[in-house]
Amino acid sequence: MIWSMDRKGIGEHLPDPRLAVRIFSSMPDDVQQLIKLNVVGGFQTMSMKAKWDTDVSDKCPFCGECDTREHRLLHCPVGLKVRENHASAVDTLRDQRQEWVYIPLPRQHDMCILLRAYLKLIKPPVIPVPFEVPEDTLRFFTDGGSIHPACASARIASWAVIQDTAGSDSQRRDVAAFINDYNPKFPCFKVVALGIVHGEQTVARGELFATLTAVRTALRIQPIRKAVFYTDAKYVCCIIRLITTGLWRFVLHKLPNCDLVEELAQIWRPDLFTIRKVKSHRKFESAVDFNDLWEIAGNFCADIWLPPLLCDRCRVTLGSWLMKLQDTPKRKKRCFVMFCIT
Repeated sequence: MIWSMDRKGIGEHLPDPRLAVRIFSSMPDDVQQLIKLNVVGGFQTMSMKAKWDTDVSDKCPFCGECDTREHRLLHCPVGLKVRENHASAVDTLRDQRQEWVYIPLPRQHDMCILLRAYLKLIKPPVIPVPFEVPEDTLRFFTDGGSIHPACASARIASWAVIQDTAGSDSQRRDVAAFINDYNPKFPCFKVVALGIVHGEQTVARGELFATLTAVRTALRIQPIRKAVFYTDAKYVCCIIRLITTGLWRFVLHKLPNCDLVEELAQIWRPDLFTIRKVKSHRKFESAVDFNDLWEIAGNFCADIWLPPLLCDRCRVTLGSWLMKLQDTPKRKKRCFVMFCIT
């Protein structure tokens, strides 16, 4: 919209609205007002006034040259001292971001479009059949995560579902000795499914999609058994609470990931399914009893599968330029802030 509507445009680049809003909102009110007036034409140059008033000269009142925005910011001798004090911002404006003379918006990295195109190829997974266990209750540990979580343009989220395949509490106690080894092993925790999130790339969506996949997996066994789903995400627990109370229908339009919420609400069985919140990233030594230790181990197994998955997939399909996407907003922020405050 900005590209097509603004009389000068922003060139062949996409703006970064999230970064622009974050930087702009952090500035003082007087600086914000100056930037807004500059964008909407609140400071008319003499050359602009001369177009609609024949009695006005287009010459700069300070030096006699044609008075344009470029002249005021880059050439007029009256601003020479200011430009000398902010030489880096002037170099950026003159050599790298000429469009900032009219509309100062940070650019997105050129590879952002390619990354979004790649993420659109991610499809929901085929729901697997869970491992057969002799117990009447199935146990699943779910987790979600991302790389570059603070950078929206480079963020890629993932999810994982781990099943507790132990047949009894006695078997769990037998294998618990492996947990405290120097190189711990977890033979009773097996990966059911994992992958990259489809749709919006957020950690919350990864957490919710992991739970949704675990519920779908539990429904693959007939007759349907009781199931316990462990998560370290308070967000998922709140969604389940809305579903069990029926309030989700009235607030669905306000909720993020509403497509996943609606799908989960349609298959959730309050009479058979239970959600349990576990604290993330706890040490094994902090366990207060055996059940607590087992939950820590299950959450640990779900968590450790996320970084290798993301690193392997991204290294193969996206290459080293993904790191540039993460670093670009940092450099753009420094550059943009420097320009705006001058």
